[in-house]
Amino acid sequence: MVSPERAPMTALATPVANPPDEYTWVDLIPPDDQEADTAQWITRETLLAGFGNTLRPVNERVLKSWEAKGIVPRPLVRWKDGRPHTWYPSGLAESAIHTLLNLKEQGHSLARVRLILQDHIEIMIRSGKRKDPTARDRWDAALNRIADELAVFEDTYQDLTGHRLAHVTMKATDDAGESFTVKYPWPAWRR
Repeated sequence: MVSPERAPMTALATPVANPPDEYTWVDLIPPDDQEADTAQWITRETLLAGFGNTLRPVNERVLKSWEAKGIVPRPLVRWKDGRPHTWYPSGLAESAIHTLLNLKEQGHSLARVRLILQDHIEIMIRSGKRKDPTARDRWDAALNRIADELAVFEDTYQDLTGHRLAHVTMKATDDAGESFTVKYPWPAWRR
């Protein structure tokens, strides 16, 4: 009989036991969307090799650190050739790391990168595409994050004043110095 730790690599729906609070690729991908086996996934070595000859190389220590901090989902672990191997959904993992590197390059903190990256991965999984989200997807994700942050502010504001927010106005300025404002009705936005 084969022990669970050394089970042959087959269905992804039976990952090695992880605590339920871990952020893993297998937990993110709906069971009916998971590939039939890990042959279509790539190992950590293969994933890292794709970033080895770039201007922004990623090494195993850094990737494990991002996984431990919940910035990048943890890989699927399966035994093969008498040792554990880590597996990543190739298109999703590669896109996530490219996005992470772009966000870091833009000066975002790792905490902010984690939030943006979670939205990015969710959009890719939902849309079934392994590509960067559209500008509309990024804008919608940003507005949702702002609404979540403002909801806490609104609760505090209501406790202090007894009033609720009616509108949220955002001001944007482009690289030529031109600016514009957008007014959102808060009750409709917060839904």
